[in-house]
Amino acid sequence: MKSLLNIQIEMNTLGKNEPIILAKAFYQWSSCTLTAFQLVNKLVDSKIYSTDISDPVEKAIRLLESTGAGLAATEFSEKYDEKNYNKSTSENAGVIIISEKGLQVEQDWEELIVSINISTGVIDMGGVFYVEEDLYELDPEEEIQNLTYSTYSHFNDFQKLYAEIQENKNIRLFRDIMGNEILSKVE
Repeated sequence: MKSLLNIQIEMNTLGKNEPIILAKAFYQWSSCTLTAFQLVNKLVDSKIYSTDISDPVEKAIRLLESTGAGLAATEFSEKYDEKNYNKSTSENAGVIIISEKGLQVEQDWEELIVSINISTGVIDMGGVFYVEEDLYELDPEEEIQNLTYSTYSHFNDFQKLYAEIQENKNIRLFRDIMGNEILSKVE
């Protein structure tokens, strides 16, 4: 099992093909499927994504704070100070990175990724799949079940996907070579 989950908040900008990353939160020992979905569910339940916060970095920080994460001590600045933002209490609770330098350094450590685009409202849970090479671990007699709801969903539809994951707590998510999202029981 992987051990480091990254939830990143992105935003589309004019003139760029790829969204820019506003903030990332890293959670130690949280990259199993169910835990990743539980953290994103906290974020969705907070309703912060629908609030009118003009500074996109502040909005990203607030979204990640709703999961229990806090800013790394090195990320505080005059604009994002300790009086107005939560300080990280532990790597298990989540460490938020917002500086360009910090985002580059931490990129080397992430193992599983969830991307949330605040411009489009899309949550991409595709980064919490076990890799295709791990499919050999599946029991050949096991009946494979496809997911009903896509792991690429809008904020408004995330609850349906989360409910499906909750119903299947003892599962792992896989993506097969055809791109099908499959559920597999954890032994």
